[in-house]
Amino acid sequence: MVGAEFGPTGFCPQDPVEHKVITDRSPSLGYGANPGNDPAGLRHLAVWRAAQQVAARCRCGHEHLEVLSFDLTGALDTGRLGFDRAAIKALAQAMSSTDYGFGVSTLAPSLTAARHRLESHDGPATLTILSDFQLTDMATISELDDFPAWVHAVVFTAPVPSELQALADAGDIAVTRVTPTDRAATVALAVYGELTRFRPDQRPPHRARRETH
Repeated sequence: MVGAEFGPTGFCPQDPVEHKVITDRSPSLGYGANPGNDPAGLRHLAVWRAAQQVAARCRCGHEHLEVLSFDLTGALDTGRLGFDRAAIKALAQAMSSTDYGFGVSTLAPSLTAARHRLESHDGPATLTILSDFQLTDMATISELDDFPAWVHAVVFTAPVPSELQALADAGDIAVTRVTPTDRAATVALAVYGELTRFRPDQRPPHRARRETH
């Protein structure tokens, strides 16, 4: 289980919010009993637990989450989900899958897909990447600088690449490094922080209803 002590969830935002989570399912992250560079061994369950926490407070119907894997195929790719009961159930099923596909270490395809999905979205968005960043396309990291969302890179066990650290030092993205002694809660809280980033601390005022004549 994910024993995270989540902070305040906040209130539903007035404007639609999109959340994208990209997960690296390459062999270096580990399979089965071998956790690899995912020391928690539960990064996907952590995504579900964070989303479940937000769903318990979401009533607006215009916040959405999508999980994309590096290879963009298989059970871990959820499609665009709301924060309702049926969607959270579907997310739980996807995140508990052991179908890890081919396990590529290339970020570009999923990053391009996430960018494409946000092209028609005119509002706040977040991107959380769960990876050890032992990539075959390290140059892709530079694309995070102008990605149309707030970016949070969660780096599992391996050292933070210098390219990624430079973006973090400039304040362009956030970076969390998950160490071998961290718990699954560390991952859940990182994801939860992005799912609540644009949820206000106070209930937004109701918009005035447009009069028709």
